[in-house]
Amino acid sequence: MTVSTHLHEAGYFPGTGNVTDIGIGAGRGYTVNAPYDRDISGEMFVPYFTEIAQAVYETFRPNVCVIQCGGDVISGDHLGGTNLLPGDCISCVKKILEFKVPFIFLGGGGYNIINTAKYWTALTATILNVEISKDIPENDFFLEFGPDYVIDVCKRNVKDKNNAQDLSQKVCVIKGNNQISKLKLVELSLNALFIFLF
Repeated sequence: MTVSTHLHEAGYFPGTGNVTDIGIGAGRGYTVNAPYDRDISGEMFVPYFTEIAQAVYETFRPNVCVIQCGGDVISGDHLGGTNLLPGDCISCVKKILEFKVPFIFLGGGGYNIINTAKYWTALTATILNVEISKDIPENDFFLEFGPDYVIDVCKRNVKDKNNAQDLSQKVCVIKGNNQISKLKLVELSLNALFIFLF
């Protein structure tokens, strides 16, 4: 089972991943695409992701979760097209951690290397349940983290192109898509591999 959260708009690579795309061939019904529009904020993304994650978990009851946490989803990345902060993504990871199954966390893209480093540091601390200082410790690259030298990332001053009604409609479509897969899962008695991409 694959769950992909991603920017979806005309002209944006790869151009696939509509909410109605659920896989093909033998994999049909084992893909959940959770697209969003440009500059999605945490206020919109976290509830959207959380509702989808819970619905898919309840449907598939995976034995393991593999979570790919790309840094290109963090505000300030020129490729990701979001306005999410590390704390927004960490809220989503905390939801996944509630599932109490084995996890594998992977990195991914991230083209603003400073913000990606901050995100992965905060994410790793959360996964390990370790408190860390907001201050960046002195290191060989310390000056790259200026001017504030803290782990926080700033939001961009942009308008979120998403709205709650559109995201809610996508959740309804996804929940409907999952019913097909649920029948296949029971029929085949599969142990599901559950993958989140963001």
